[in-house]
Amino acid sequence: MPIRLNKIHSYWHALANVALHIPVPSIISGDLSIYGERSEIKRKIEDVLNLLPSMKGTLLIGGHLGKVFCFDCQVCETEIQRPEQFLESTSVASCINPECHESYLIKEEVDGERSVTRRTFDFPCGDCNNTLQVPVNAFFDMRFQQQLNVTCCKCQGSRRLVMRPMVSDSVAYQAD
Repeated sequence: MPIRLNKIHSYWHALANVALHIPVPSIISGDLSIYGERSEIKRKIEDVLNLLPSMKGTLLIGGHLGKVFCFDCQVCETEIQRPEQFLESTSVASCINPECHESYLIKEEVDGERSVTRRTFDFPCGDCNNTLQVPVNAFFDMRFQQQLNVTCCKCQGSRRLVMRPMVSDSVAYQAD
């Protein structure tokens, strides 16, 4: 028997009305309980339980049912998955780990294979000329004048990056 989502939806709202919502008191309401009527809640739960056996053997899943392109985050090693049918010739995928700022450029090569490249801004270390790679996503939540301190993994030198607007055009500025 197919799942009737509208039936489940109506049970959810019926149960919420008797068990989850706290009534707003009025002058004539008298005694109010923060809990619903026990017998009404029990009846609604029994309605839901009676629906469940009719769903026997039904598989309820979420996600994508097709080919998936997978790779591991180079920093935190979390697996990142993207449905292949939604990937374009060039796509961006961010790491799903909330503690990780990494994002990747997924490019389809001529031979049909896909390459994965970290999206970073590269800065030179002021002490040893090593390249400091800062994930692009690290700058998304930054505000004007906010600072980001970056430590070189080679010499432990520190660089301070400040979020500021910058204007650049191909014509050099000439003073009159």
